Amino acid sequence: MAYGRRVRAPQRRHLPLRRLGLDRYALLRCNRDARNRRTLGEARTRMTDRMTERPDVSGMSEAQKLELGRHFMAQVRWNAELGITLEHIEPARAQLRLPYDSRWVGDPSTGVLHGGVLTALLDACGGAAVMSHPTGAIATATISLRIDYMRGAEPGRDVIATAECHRATRHVAFVRVEAHDGARPEPVATATGSFTIERPRPKDQPKKEGA
Repeated sequence: MAYGRRVRAPQRRHLPLRRLGLDRYALLRCNRDARNRRTLGEARTRMTDRMTERPDVSGMSEAQKLELGRHFMAQVRWNAELGITLEHIEPARAQLRLPYDSRWVGDPSTGVLHGGVLTALLDACGGAAVMSHPTGAIATATISLRIDYMRGAEPGRDVIATAECHRATRHVAFVRVEAHDGARPEPVATATGSFTIERPRPKDQPKKEGA
């Protein structure tokens, strides 16, 4: 090594995007998705921070419980847009109705509802069953949802989904969902899924004097 001579560090060569199988638009999509995940995470944290306790439903009538459940359902924008309503609720069980609407038809030649609309119904019904479970969740989010489409829903008929939360651990709940249109005995679709369980945060203890 020569003293007094400045040695230049080798520059790192960046592989072109084409060599990595990416393009500029793919990177933009990745950045956008990352921002969306951060935004959703921050909103979820703010929501759970505000909700420190679950509403006490022990003294409520069935009509009052149903009205409370409908209020929570209306907070989810896409449920309201699709017209999904809560028909029945009890501990660990829920029933939702999706009214038939020509706007949500996937095949205009047959009038069958789009599969994505049924997915939203099954997902919402599973979440409602988790929220009604005695474990006391104050919020939930879908972890996984496996759907088996048995047949197309009959055009012009409402689809009713029924969900049961059959097991709940400390942080995860497991549900089974079926969707029927009343035209035939076999279901339109069935689903099994897992959902997170957000529990109430402990309230801050008052500070002791002199602490």
